[in-house]
Amino acid sequence: MLGAYGVYFGLENHPERTPSEVLEAIGDEDVLGAAVDTGWWATQGYDPVDAIRELSDRLFHVHLKDVEERGTHVTCMHGEGCARISSCVDALVDVGYAGPVSIEHHSFDRDPTAECTRALTMLREQLAIHV
Repeated sequence: MLGAYGVYFGLENHPERTPSEVLEAIGDEDVLGAAVDTGWWATQGYDPVDAIRELSDRLFHVHLKDVEERGTHVTCMHGEGCARISSCVDALVDVGYAGPVSIEHHSFDRDPTAECTRALTMLREQLAIHV
């Protein structure tokens, strides 16, 4: 049905703990891919850089999100947590990913708008280096 309408579905890694679990869930259908959430990989103790590399052939979307520490899912300003956001961006460039990227930060104790704006600026500056 997805293929008939030119629609693609990217499975986001929330319960999945490894890229192999994501690949198993999406199977071989070319309209099914991965939507990498760097914060969830870090929360679950899996290096998001490795996940990007391992899922690069099936990568449909990326949510750049940083979290304070493994084992919890408290988001923070990009670069202040354990998700290695800058290295994730480098990995995306290295694997030739040119799809959509979202800045994600959903703090519960403050309005994250200013931090998201700074994260977008950081992302643009980092990508400009690779052009």
